[in-house]
Amino acid sequence: MLCGGYSEEKKPDDVSLEIYNKIIDTIQYETIKFVSYKIQIVNGTNYLLKVLLADNTFLFIKVYKDLNNNIEVIEQDIRIDF
Repeated sequence: MLCGGYSEEKKPDDVSLEIYNKIIDTIQYETIKFVSYKIQIVNGTNYLLKVLLADNTFLFIKVYKDLNNNIEVIEQDIRIDF
């Protein structure tokens, strides 16, 4: 991982699934599945979640988790890939 950059793409694990399940109600698209994620260490952690949509595109959701474990959806963006 580059200093200040995102990690390599990872498969969903317990921590990322917990975050995904907490923010799933904010997604305004028909989702198929949570595919992968990347993290960026800041004053807390940014998670970039990759979610497959029904139209075979990907929704990327940037979620910030602060040092008190509060989470906030920062942005949602449809792209083809990371």
